[in-house]
Amino acid sequence: MTALEYLIQNGILVVPSADGSGDGSGNGTSGGDAAIPSWIKTSAGWWADGQIDDATFVASIQYLIAQKIIRVA
Repeated sequence: MTALEYLIQNGILVVPSADGSGDGSGNGTSGGDAAIPSWIKTSAGWWADGQIDDATFVASIQYLIAQKIIRVA
């Protein structure tokens, strides 16, 4: 389990579904403002591989929070 999966599964981060219901069941790749940008997968991969530092990855998560793509419960 990745750190993000843990945070989502334990209700610490809430990722809205594509329909905006906020239950995290959608894939977030289409529709509305809830779509998760595709670059976040690349950023997460780089972070997991040690290619970017924690501060850079945290900045991408902060962006998602600021844009209300994810919310902290």
